[in-house]
Formats: sequence, structure tokens, C-alpha cells
Amino acid sequence: MVVIGVPSLVVVGDMSVVWIRHRPIVAALADSVPDLTAYMKRRIDEGRPLVRRRWVPLDSIPEPLACAVLAAENAQFFTMGTVDWTNQRLMIERLLR
Repeated sequence: MVVIGVPSLVVVGDMSVVWIRHRPIVAALADSVPDLTAYMKRRIDEGRPLVRRRWVPLDSIPEPLACAVLAAENAQFFTMGTVDWTNQRLMIERLLR
């Protein structure tokens, strides 16, 4: 019998909640584009003028540019694998405190 510790259950639970909550939103992006992104909304809230952009297919963006965007969003994206275990560990530490 395999014993699963509480921290493992917390990580699995957290990942499940995130998956269930965000999957429909992400899946919808395959067929449509949002009118406003979170960054556009933030700029509006900051009083900056809204500049309309033209959406382009991901395939039309050069690969180095796509990688640069990912790296700017999360510097560890290409080295951490599928799950950011550092953030999961920090979450468990906060829960245990």
C-alpha cells in the first residue's frame, strides 16, 4: 500500500482546482480571442489609452519571439518542466504555518 502524504494531496488538490477553474477559459482561446486582455484592462485602469491590436496566428510569430514572451512571463519556464514545484512548495509551507 502506498501512503500519500498530506503535502502531496495538497499539491494534487491545488493543481486539480486550477485545472478545473481555468481549463474552459484557456480552451476557449483556441476558437476565439478576447476583446480585452488582463494587461489591456490594467492599462485602462492606469489611465493609459487603449490601443487596439490585431490578433495574428501563433504560427506567424517567429519562434524566438514566442520564447522571449514566455521567458518574460516566467523566467524559469524552460527549465522547470510542467509544474512550478517551487511555488507548490511555498504554498505547502504557507498552509502548514
